[in-house]
Amino acid sequence: MSGGESSFSQGNPEHQRSLPEIPPTRPSQDEDTMRNDRFILWAPPSFDVVMRDAPPNLPPSDVHVRDVPPWIRSLHEQLERAYQQVLEFQQLDAQASQGELASIKKQYEAMRSNYLTMSQMQRSHLVTSQDQIVQFQHRMEVASVNFSKEVQTAIAKLSGDAEQRGRAIQLLIQMTQQQAAKLSDVDQR
Repeated sequence: MSGGESSFSQGNPEHQRSLPEIPPTRPSQDEDTMRNDRFILWAPPSFDVVMRDAPPNLPPSDVHVRDVPPWIRSLHEQLERAYQQVLEFQQLDAQASQGELASIKKQYEAMRSNYLTMSQMQRSHLVTSQDQIVQFQHRMEVASVNFSKEVQTAIAKLSGDAEQRGRAIQLLIQMTQQQAAKLSDVDQR
């Protein structure tokens, strides 16, 4: 393998959890991030940078991954959704309370930190254990769901655009139903 490329074993499917389906706000990044069978990881900016001066797309990093396992693709997609939601929230920033802003920032930074840790492991060619994969997936899932709820709640509350408010409310309903279904599955075990 050449510099900046790594290959990791795929995560155990029984440990993979499903996230609430949040429709992308723009087409998939697959074409942008796949070059010659290499998956290009992102260099996600901090929340403050996104809120102040964000490009419309996440900037690429110098880390390329061959034979991308599903767990890395999942982390990648979750961060992309979070970034797009921050861009959507950015329009309402002036209306948000300091508490809402701080909570959304905390959730985004948790996702960003997890993603950057995974990216650094890729850059350093560290072998990822099954336990580490499960931990990454779990931390990213929790952060992603919490972040989405925070952002969509703020959008539903603050947006003057009825269509945007309606989409946010529908996403919140969908996330609540999916969470209830998961709890029901756990209760039946």
